[in-house]
Amino acid sequence: SYALREQFQDRVYKSLINKPDIIPSTNYIDVVTNDGDEINALESYADRLLVFKNNSMLLINATRDVEFLEDTYIHKGVWGKSAVEKTDNGIAWANQNGAYFYDGEKVVELSYKKIDQGEWNAAISTKPTVVFEPKNRHLIVSSTNSTSDGWLCDLEKMSWVKLDNYKTNDSTNMVIYNDEIQYGVYGDHDDNENTDNRVFFKKITFDKTASVSNNPIIKFNTRDITINSSGQRFDLKKVYVTYSGTPGSMSIKYSVNGQTGNKQFGSNNDSWGAAGSNINTVEFVPATKSEAKDIHSIKLLFNDNGATNVGMNFELHDISIVYRARKIK
Repeated sequence: SYALREQFQDRVYKSLINKPDIIPSTNYIDVVTNDGDEINALESYADRLLVFKNNSMLLINATRDVEFLEDTYIHKGVWGKSAVEKTDNGIAWANQNGAYFYDGEKVVELSYKKIDQGEWNAAISTKPTVVFEPKNRHLIVSSTNSTSDGWLCDLEKMSWVKLDNYKTNDSTNMVIYNDEIQYGVYGDHDDNENTDNRVFFKKITFDKTASVSNNPIIKFNTRDITINSSGQRFDLKKVYVTYSGTPGSMSIKYSVNGQTGNKQFGSNNDSWGAAGSNINTVEFVPATKSEAKDIHSIKLLFNDNGATNVGMNFELHDISIVYRARKIK
């Protein structure tokens, strides 16, 4: 007969030293017990154990003979294991509030003040899945429901782009196989009406050498940029963008003062010219000067029209804003 072991939803059991297959019922770590929350995922990095509950992440220090709770990160929990991913230099995860990264010393909020919360929620919902693509060091976050959009973070530059319509239907967690990102969907995999619906895998290939389409549509916005202080008003004169690769017909627009209405730059706003491996700089001037006067913040919106013929080799290097500060009254 076998002894029954009582289940605890907020207890971490550990094996004996050098005996991973022996886990005594008395050998465990209690981490913030009886708080009404349960453990959904575990991950380790360096000498720390990350314990993920629904509503929080508990950082356990394992540098001593007895483990101890080092810190608690409220609102940084996950719904399940597929929302946590181990990278080459840390642990990444996502929830409905944003994306985070533990580098062995601190927790970094990857999406804070970089992605509008409403846009994040619309694409990610409550059950995100995360995958790390090591070749380009990209972190990709999407929803497991039918939402077709997602977000891509370049961990080298700590910058984000939105992936429009890059997947279809409800999906399982993403995996890397043969250097391609794949996710399972439920449906008719060959469009044959005589074939039963079943789970099959779809591939997402990011080819940075591609010059145009057949890649996910890339969109990205800056935060609302202020000058000196949020109270400083200014006139926007020009914007210089330095880039390499193939921008195609990627457009650039702008909005002011936190408003949603987009304003136009001049006639070259969607015709930059291919730079290849060279570095190009292009100048953008507001099409209507009166719309760019006496403002206190500006947000730049790239590819807001969803143009598809933008190469995956496109890289944005620098943005410079030329302005005239107005006198503070």
